[in-house]
Amino acid sequence: MSIVFAVRGTSTTAYFAGGFPSPTSIGTVSITSSTAAGVIGGSYINLDQGALGQHMLSYNGHLNLPATQQYSVLMRCAMSNTASAAQFFYFGMPCNALGNEARWGGAGVVPFTGLDNAGNTLITQNQTVAAAQNQFYDFFWTCDFSQTTNNFLTWRDNTAISTASTGAARIAINPTLGSLLVLGAQNLFGQSTTQLYLNEFVMWNTIMTPSTIALTSGTGLNGSARTAFVQVANSVGGTGLTIRGRPALGPPNQLV
Repeated sequence: MSIVFAVRGTSTTAYFAGGFPSPTSIGTVSITSSTAAGVIGGSYINLDQGALGQHMLSYNGHLNLPATQQYSVLMRCAMSNTASAAQFFYFGMPCNALGNEARWGGAGVVPFTGLDNAGNTLITQNQTVAAAQNQFYDFFWTCDFSQTTNNFLTWRDNTAISTASTGAARIAINPTLGSLLVLGAQNLFGQSTTQLYLNEFVMWNTIMTPSTIALTSGTGLNGSARTAFVQVANSVGGTGLTIRGRPALGPPNQLV
């Protein structure tokens, strides 16, 4: 098991990154201090700003995406307006190749789409799930693209809410090529607005079970009752690039 990327609501800079840890902010994005129920760490990343608009973080996917056909993704967030769409994430190659995206669709639906290396849709799933305004949930997805049946699961707060089949396998994302990891947007022009509070985002390069995930204190992604972040060492060790066989300059490793 390996975490390949993690962002906490205390900073827009990744808490763990194999490659580039700093995002490009598009629209207004801020850190909002809060002691509200379900807020871990005392703050969240504000992708709302009080009105529907373009608020997102775009990370370079180089070494920040799983180099396997399997992945697990956690999006701990709250919708400030459950009647409107709120974009969760997009990650994959440019031009939709190997794309993966999810959002809160409004009216109690969480759509997810997975694309193959040619940009063709392998799965489009609309998971029906209730959500209250301003309540933090642990949305969680697992997908094994080396399989073809019952290989895609959606969870909320340790509970599986749907299982689906892609019907076809898929090659792994190559994290050394140009790739994207965007929080608060998807790959279509009309899907770049959101009213979302982000408290934690984590990606693994294997299939995880949410109820057994280790936290800094305790285990399990049990929604607003959770009081601790996912356990991961703080590390932003640089870009992983080389120049003529030697490592490129970058920030030193930070391990806590």
